[in-house]
Amino acid sequence: MLPGIGSEAGEAIVDHPGIKMLAFTGSTATGERIMTRSAKHMKRLSLELGGKSPFIVFPDADVGKAAFLASLFGTISSGQFCGSPTRIFVHEDIHEEFVGMISSIMSQQKIGRWIEPDVTNGPVIS
Repeated sequence: MLPGIGSEAGEAIVDHPGIKMLAFTGSTATGERIMTRSAKHMKRLSLELGGKSPFIVFPDADVGKAAFLASLFGTISSGQFCGSPTRIFVHEDIHEEFVGMISSIMSQQKIGRWIEPDVTNGPVIS
């Protein structure tokens, strides 16, 4: 992992002939630029574009609200939209409390046909 300004650090990595493989998480537009520039050196790529939204919970957060929102955003439209959080990062000081709360919330979810009573989440497309 190399944090930095893409136009400096990122482009240097993409253009360097000695780097044979890149992994990038970010926007589709940037992914396209990386793919185009990497082709010159036949770099192997792993791109996670437009939807790897992290949900980050710091120790000063309202843990109950954070657990509710993480469960809501993680299951809305059966989790099939690009803003759905696919990773949840929770500070170690509140980790156990958060996991307990989100586990309780998620255990109350009912998956089934949308027409059935009390169903909170429908089926996935595939």
